[in-house]
Amino acid sequence: MCLLCLSWCRVERYLTHRLRSGSMRDEVKLEQRRKRIVGGFIIAIMVLSAFGFVLSQTTSQSTSYNGFKVKPFKTQWLVKIDDRQALFNFHPTELEFVNVSGDVAGLMRRAALVITYDPGSNFSGYMAEAEYNMGGGLEATKGVFVVQGLTRANGTILPELSCANATDAQPVLEFREEDILSLTAESGCIVAKVSRPQDVYAASERLLYTAFGVME
Repeated sequence: MCLLCLSWCRVERYLTHRLRSGSMRDEVKLEQRRKRIVGGFIIAIMVLSAFGFVLSQTTSQSTSYNGFKVKPFKTQWLVKIDDRQALFNFHPTELEFVNVSGDVAGLMRRAALVITYDPGSNFSGYMAEAEYNMGGGLEATKGVFVVQGLTRANGTILPELSCANATDAQPVLEFREEDILSLTAESGCIVAKVSRPQDVYAASERLLYTAFGVME
């Protein structure tokens, strides 16, 4: 801003000198040029001021959660995980209410994971979306080997997998339609109980935050 002001002062002195020493025609031309330059300086100052305001607003909205930087991005949240940016719909603080029991964190941080759900559930479409998004996120961000399945295959190309197939090396995450939202871990299996479509998104993002170490 100061550089703009100094530059304008020099231009002003130059134009004033030319106006005093030139002809009437030159005076008219110089006066028109002076008006254009003044307008340009005003626009530049307005643009820089607006940019500074936007930058300060973006910076002030950035937060830190458990040592991770969380930045707003449109209607979502960007979280830096190692050298990658992960996009979430929920801020971590919005998912602290989810009831978590057992060693969910330990199982979610294994090198391999099976994700499965009941295709007969009323929320099967949402579960399929969560299964796909979680698989891609875990593989891209942490290099986890993810196997996608169904608790009842019914001739589909996906394998039939459930908590019965859980092992210590390859735990299972099973989405179940229940009357509560909760995450429980037992015998190598994480059961994500959901009672409505929104719960599927909340449970899946709570689990991803846990897998990435943002939440426990």
